[in-house]
Amino acid sequence: MNRTLRRTSLLFALPAAILLSAPVMRADSIVAVLTRPVISASPGSTVEFTGTITAPATNSATIYLNGDTLNAPSPFTGDESPFVNSFLLGHFALNPGDTFSGAFFDIGVPLSARGDFIGSFDIQGGSELNDLNLLATLQYQVSVPEPGSLVLLSLSLTGVIGAARRKA
Repeated sequence: MNRTLRRTSLLFALPAAILLSAPVMRADSIVAVLTRPVISASPGSTVEFTGTITAPATNSATIYLNGDTLNAPSPFTGDESPFVNSFLLGHFALNPGDTFSGAFFDIGVPLSARGDFIGSFDIQGGSELNDLNLLATLQYQVSVPEPGSLVLLSLSLTGVIGAARRKA
């Protein structure tokens, strides 16, 4: 019985020793949210997407925001310089509990665009100054109304305004 007890305790002690001697892995994160993930736009315009990035207070270390990838659907153009100017030029970091709100990226809407277009914006970084781990992916949508919808909307607004004037 004594020998069985020793084997059993050795079976439990060995994995416990391995786990306790392993390096601590950090799983710090950010929470990123677009203020308006769906924006209506006119052909030929540029729309700005803004948002908020928060490092939860439960993080154990500073999170460095070191990179991004803007995926703009064809034929749209993307400009990530607002994010670059806010974060990447200064190796921006968020300490646990910190929050930043501001411009993330701009999307150029071509004159030929009609319909709904979906894209994404990835934020990379980590607990080290040069980490490029994927920290967040934000989905966005640009809705460009059909010309007929714009005409119909204009006519209905004109009718409402005309009816209000006749009443007055």
